[in-house]
Amino acid sequence: MNKSTILHISDIQFGRLCAAQPERQDDPSSIVDHPLFQSFFDEVRTLWDSPDVIVASGDITSTGSPYEFLQARAFLQSLSKNWGDETKVIWVPGNHDVSWDISRIGRPDHKHYSPIRFAPYYFFTSSCREAGLRLLSDDLLGSNTAGLLLSTMLDSSNQIVMVGLNSALDDDYDALPHAGYIHDQQAEKVKSLLSNPKLDGWLKVVVLHHHVVSMKDPPPHKDFSEARNAQVLFDAIDCARVDLVLHGHRHYPYYVPWTSRSGWLCHLFCAGSLATVDTERNGFAPLQAHLLTAIDRDSSGSVYGKVESIEGKGSDRFWKWRTGGEHSGVVRFGRVCPPAKVAGEVLSAIGTSPERLVGKMVLRNKALWAIGEDVLIGEVSRHLEGIGYVLVDTKEDIERWRAFRR
Repeated sequence: MNKSTILHISDIQFGRLCAAQPERQDDPSSIVDHPLFQSFFDEVRTLWDSPDVIVASGDITSTGSPYEFLQARAFLQSLSKNWGDETKVIWVPGNHDVSWDISRIGRPDHKHYSPIRFAPYYFFTSSCREAGLRLLSDDLLGSNTAGLLLSTMLDSSNQIVMVGLNSALDDDYDALPHAGYIHDQQAEKVKSLLSNPKLDGWLKVVVLHHHVVSMKDPPPHKDFSEARNAQVLFDAIDCARVDLVLHGHRHYPYYVPWTSRSGWLCHLFCAGSLATVDTERNGFAPLQAHLLTAIDRDSSGSVYGKVESIEGKGSDRFWKWRTGGEHSGVVRFGRVCPPAKVAGEVLSAIGTSPERLVGKMVLRNKALWAIGEDVLIGEVSRHLEGIGYVLVDTKEDIERWRAFRR
């Protein structure tokens, strides 16, 4: 497997729920001139090299209006060219990308009601293609008559394959809760596409908007339960050996290492919101963007790597993006190594006998410190990373993004 990088953003919500508005109201493309996005473009270009692919996991707009989608097109065009050469982009719709206007006047009993509510989204995708944006293939009203909106990407140079799903197909502008739904046909398509032997060893990624696992600490007054019928997707993930599932919806980042009954490890990542107003982020979470790096596979075949996050804070005309905040930094992901096994692995790496150390806890703390700082005992980091292990005390540590933050 080749080393791969993915810029993961979500929940921009151009429109009334976005913290930035076009600089000139008669020109929706002027949204990219807003200080929030100008500072974002500058920071990611300075901090990170060009990613292999950009993923926007839904809720691109506030109400699915054409004016909001014109802002989205301008933003994605600018972001794709942020490093010079155009970067490939994949996006999927969220519950806010359903056309609220069409939903209000539509007929739910009509056979085309569900897909037609995504008409503005469909034309947005078509206009991006006409504008020359290197987007991925989308299918809404063509052969995919069910309106499942399956997006696919094959990047043979980097050995990445991505499948994007519409988990908002059954959502409506006033539907609560916005939990989303995974259709059986979607799961079957994931299984058939990604089980192709020609893709063995490739990085396999599924992108959707809604959660596929329940939130353990949901904000009050909101429902963040998993998408209905999510189990069919997990069956497909296990069968096809999917490595990563990327989504948004919660406006707060989290990571869950999901292990199937057969022992396959899949990494589930939820991105924070890139640009929503404070009230959409529960009043405290900063704006966020994430760079995922899939480094290699461990001896079991599972992917391991790291996630680098930045956070944005500000208001009106002043915005600052940075690393090192409470919700930013570097997090490593991979197969969890039990603390009891850590000592043996670290001892093997640095060639030190237990008798010459105060105790296993000292050794473990030194390893943690070395991995976080990349100094003095750097071999510890390289050795453990090379076999795909992550040092954590409990499962909760890794689920809450607290492992190896620096």
